[in-house]
Amino acid sequence: MQIQADNVIKGGTFERPTPDEIAFCVREVRDYLGWKQLYLALEAGVDERAVQRIEAAKKVSDDSLRQVAKALNLREEAFVEATYCPPAQELLAMAQCAREQYLTTELREFSSARDFENVLTAEAFLVDDQAVDDAVVEEVARLKDDIQDWLNIYGDLQYTEKLQACRDLLATVRGIESHGYAARWTRYLSEDKFQVGIVVFLRKDGLRKRGPKLAMVPRRVLERGSL
Repeated sequence: MQIQADNVIKGGTFERPTPDEIAFCVREVRDYLGWKQLYLALEAGVDERAVQRIEAAKKVSDDSLRQVAKALNLREEAFVEATYCPPAQELLAMAQCAREQYLTTELREFSSARDFENVLTAEAFLVDDQAVDDAVVEEVARLKDDIQDWLNIYGDLQYTEKLQACRDLLATVRGIESHGYAARWTRYLSEDKFQVGIVVFLRKDGLRKRGPKLAMVPRRVLERGSL
């Protein structure tokens, strides 16, 4: 999901981020996600001391910077290559925009077909496939179509038909997972009172440990169906 701020202040430069800029960015994103330094270190596969040094604007290896960037859902090279570096005012505007547009919710593993009821009984749904490459994009597109079709009639189905719908969708998810992905789900109540079901695909090689994962989700939905 891309975050767009209407009142962004332009004036950055194209260069490698300074330690102070990296420290600012890491603190802002980590605080927004509600993560402790230790949790970020575990997610990134680095020592907690490395995170402390980054946030203190001290030198660490490029490999550590890459791993921390990936853990924060940023580009892997975000902290180590020359790129557009926004000024502090612009970063603050983007952070404020993110807080206004999104909230965080915990992701869960698909442990059984019944988990799909949390998506099919929602009023809107989203399949986040940002981590999926072109090799399986058609399978993800088919999953989206199938969820939409089942969601439209789910309330009219018999119990056995509902269970079969959940099993069919889980089978599609397992097929996508076989290509090196891990599927997660969540359900939440948006600020405009819509129940929203979410399916997220993550790369298995990016999962550093078992445990809760957080997703940024829209605060407002405004209409029923696919987001």
